[in-house]
Amino acid sequence: MKFLNDIINEVDTTTNLLLFPMDTARDKKDKQGFHWTLLVLDLRTRTWLHYNTMPPRGKKKNIFLEDAKQMKQAVTDILNMQLLYRGMTVLEDHTKIISKECPRQGFSVDCALYVCEFIERLVQVQEIPKEFEDKDLMSKKRAHIVWLILTDIPYCWRLEDHIERMKTLEFVKNNKDLFIDDDDQQ
Repeated sequence: MKFLNDIINEVDTTTNLLLFPMDTARDKKDKQGFHWTLLVLDLRTRTWLHYNTMPPRGKKKNIFLEDAKQMKQAVTDILNMQLLYRGMTVLEDHTKIISKECPRQGFSVDCALYVCEFIERLVQVQEIPKEFEDKDLMSKKRAHIVWLILTDIPYCWRLEDHIERMKTLEFVKNNKDLFIDDDDQQ
C-alpha cells in the first residue's frame, strides 16, 4: 500500500490518467501471477477502464476483473482521502469498471507486451483499437525490447566482457592457492 500511496500523492489537477498494470494469479493461494491486464482511471471523466487481452470464456469467473475491483477500491479509498484534504470532489464508490474491448493475445504469452502497448497508446492520447492492424506488432515489439536490453550500455551483455570474465574465472580456477588462506586449508 505504501507504493500506492506514493503514486496517489503525486496526483494533481494536471493528472489525466492513472495506469495500473496488474499481474493476476490463477487463484488466491498462488503468489505468482500469470496474466497481465491494465486498469485505468481516467480522472477527466472519472471512469474506470479495464483492458484484458484474454477475457474468460463462457461462465467462468473473471478473476482479472475481480482483482481490478479490489485495486479500484484501494485506489478510491486512498485517492478520496487526498481529494478531501485538497477540497476537491471525491470519486464515487459505486462507479463500475468498464471492460474495454481490445486486441486478443491468442495462444501466446505476450500479455505484458500488450499492456505495454496499451500504456504507450494511452499516454500518447491514442485509442486502443479492438484489433491491431499490424498482425506482427507484438513480434516486432518483443524484438525491439530485446534490442533495447542488449544494447543498453552499461547493462548489456557484450562478448568482450564475457571473454574477460571467462579468462578471470579460468585464472582463479588454475591459481586457487593464491586465493585460499593457509588457515582455510586446515
